[in-house]
Amino acid sequence: MYLFKQITLIGLLCVIRSTTQQLITFHSSVGNSYNACLDVTGGLSTPFATFHMFECNNSPAQQFFLQFSPSSSEQQKKYKIHTVASNGIFCIRALVSGMAKYNIDQYTCESDWDVHLNTDGTVTLKLMNSEPLAPEYVYCLDMQKLYEDNTLVMVSAILIAPCDGSPSQKFIQGSYTPFYRLYNPSNGNHLWTPLKTERTESGYVFEGMIGHIWMDSCADHVPLYRFIETNDQMFLTTNKDEGLHVGFTYVEIIGYVRTTPYLDYNAMHRFYNGKIHFYSTNPNEGTLAGYAYEGIVFYIGK
Repeated sequence: MYLFKQITLIGLLCVIRSTTQQLITFHSSVGNSYNACLDVTGGLSTPFATFHMFECNNSPAQQFFLQFSPSSSEQQKKYKIHTVASNGIFCIRALVSGMAKYNIDQYTCESDWDVHLNTDGTVTLKLMNSEPLAPEYVYCLDMQKLYEDNTLVMVSAILIAPCDGSPSQKFIQGSYTPFYRLYNPSNGNHLWTPLKTERTESGYVFEGMIGHIWMDSCADHVPLYRFIETNDQMFLTTNKDEGLHVGFTYVEIIGYVRTTPYLDYNAMHRFYNGKIHFYSTNPNEGTLAGYAYEGIVFYIGK
């Protein structure tokens, strides 16, 4: 069983614990939109509130918890997905008729979902029970297009669409998420991301997990900003003005990290070779490759 986790604030610390009422968030896994979250809007305490993708803000409107469905079994786990904004009274509901697409809404807990863990670490929300014309696993929660000309377009509604494995049907589950490194052997560029398959279609090769970051805002953590340099190389910083000052192209908040040491956190070191920035939890990796050491820039979970 995939373990869902909850952010808990104890004093000023962020810790992870499993819970019987597991609060989770669903982030977009579409490239350059990790800071867009599934959000319930309009009439939060009443039925028929609708959903869209909105800038992640850790509000109750973006938090959900799962409850085993009475029809669940050991062979097939089914969940009701409750919306925290409605004090847990309402759930994500989907109505499907034939091959038509319908908006989801917040209503009584009629729909059962399979929260399916994909091989790339994302989750897909598959509709389990629907009208007789729609067999199980035919329909999935689907995001509409998020970007136009590199500008974030918040989705006005989330749809139920035939399951096709597309990125718009895959969510990164908050909050404590693996942080991966990929490498493009054709140009020497590296990529640091919470999605292990990002840009693999462009020649990037998965190198492994280097630690964890928080996908949601958390006490004693700050945003980690992602920029693209002129050579398409990634630049990471906790100081947004730093990237803007040197003329890099701002992309998004990729997650949340610490700027001071803490137990079970590793320092992220930055290196530069005159053209490309490189980041590693190993303070010697960059210098061995001929990069100049620039110092510790942030800390990530082990």
